[in-house]
Amino acid sequence: MTRTYSDAVVVGTLAVVAIAALAIGIVFEGAQGPRPKETMAITLSQAGGTCRPDDVGLLAQYQGKRVIWNIRNNCQTTYYVKVDTFRRRDPQNGNVPSNTPTQVLDNPQEGVTPQPVTGNGGTARLDAKLKKPVDEGVYKYGVYLSTDGQNWTLVLDPDVDPWP
Repeated sequence: MTRTYSDAVVVGTLAVVAIAALAIGIVFEGAQGPRPKETMAITLSQAGGTCRPDDVGLLAQYQGKRVIWNIRNNCQTTYYVKVDTFRRRDPQNGNVPSNTPTQVLDNPQEGVTPQPVTGNGGTARLDAKLKKPVDEGVYKYGVYLSTDGQNWTLVLDPDVDPWP
C-alpha cells in the first residue's frame, strides 16, 4: 500500500464518520420534536389613562403540559388578570379565529389570578395545564383585566399553539 493510497483511506474514513455523525444528529434533533415556548410575560403598562399589556407573543406547548404567564403590573391601578376565550384559527379560512370558544385550559380557573395584581410593579403568575386532547392548531385567546374580578375588559388577543 502506498502512502498516497493510505492517506486517501484515512481521509475517506473520516469523511464517512463525519457524515454519519451529522446524519445521527439530524435524526436525533427531529426525534426531539419542536421546542416549546411554555412561559410568557404579560407586562401591563400605562398608556395615558389606559392600562394595556405589551404584546406577549406566541405560546407553544404539548397538550397536557403546563404553560405559565408571568404578570407584572406597571400600571397605577390594581387589576385581576384573566386569559380566556380560546378560539382556534382556521387554516382553511386565512387563519381567521373561530367564533366559537374552545376550552384549551384543563381547568379554566387556572387562567385567572386568584388575587388582584398590585399596581406600580406588582407581580403574579398564572400556571395552567393545557387540556388533552384538544384539536391541534393555533388558538387566539384574550387577556382580560378587571378591578373587581367580576367585570372584565379585553385588552389583548395573542396566540397559543398546543401540540399533540
